[in-house]
Amino acid sequence: MQNRDLTDAEGAAFLWMVARHNTKLKELSLARNGIGAKTAAALAQFMRFNTSLTAIDLHENALGDAGASLLAKALSFNATVKTLRLSRNEISSAAVPQLVDGVVSNHELQHICMEVSGGTMSPGIHLPSLKGIVPADQIDLSSRSFGPLSVMIVAKLFDKYRPQVTTLGLDRNPILAEGATAVAEMLKQSDDLVVLDLRFCALGAEGMAVIADALRMNTSIETCLALKNDIGPEGAKAVESMLAYNSTLRVVDIQDNLVPPDQKKSLTEAARKRTSALELRV
Repeated sequence: MQNRDLTDAEGAAFLWMVARHNTKLKELSLARNGIGAKTAAALAQFMRFNTSLTAIDLHENALGDAGASLLAKALSFNATVKTLRLSRNEISSAAVPQLVDGVVSNHELQHICMEVSGGTMSPGIHLPSLKGIVPADQIDLSSRSFGPLSVMIVAKLFDKYRPQVTTLGLDRNPILAEGATAVAEMLKQSDDLVVLDLRFCALGAEGMAVIADALRMNTSIETCLALKNDIGPEGAKAVESMLAYNSTLRVVDIQDNLVPPDQKKSLTEAARKRTSALELRV
């Protein structure tokens, strides 16, 4: 039922029909319609009692925070859905706590997709590795079109489960300053993460500043890669200030970031003055 221009009421009616006549449905796609909270409410009820559905694709609709919260609650009861796509649905950060609660209480969900720049085939967030169900020392979430919502969920799951991961790759995702704030809060609690890759993440000066502030107190990160983030003079200033407090970092890469030549010289001098060796790429 993709691209059918279903209204919210029509979407809800369709789901009630499916619930009555197709009890063995495995995949449901209502992508690119006009469905909202009414359809989400019907789907939430369907998810509570259905025992066959494994994939739900709701990409590019109008679920909003209300619809997302209804589906998050349904995850607490569902034991079959493995993939849930909610990208492009006017969902804000206000719905993240409910979504995280739903993900935590559900033991079958493998992937949840919150943002995607085009199409519906992004793998989204791989949940088992973040939950520690699938042991891994490296989690690579690069190039998945993640925005702030995805990174907020990743960070909260990191805090909840504390997976023994040493390398986290978030590079090539437009997480912006809002997403960087979620990563920064995670860093303040993490004591296992050694490598953090934030290259090409559109952090800006504000995003770099919150990461730098978190690195002041973090004692595990040895490598921080933040190349090509347009951090400018203000972001570079935050990094320079951080270097006086952090003695754990061994590699910091902030190349191609619109940093003026005189500030590059100042950063290099700050790195030289550290008591511990640091490879600064600027």
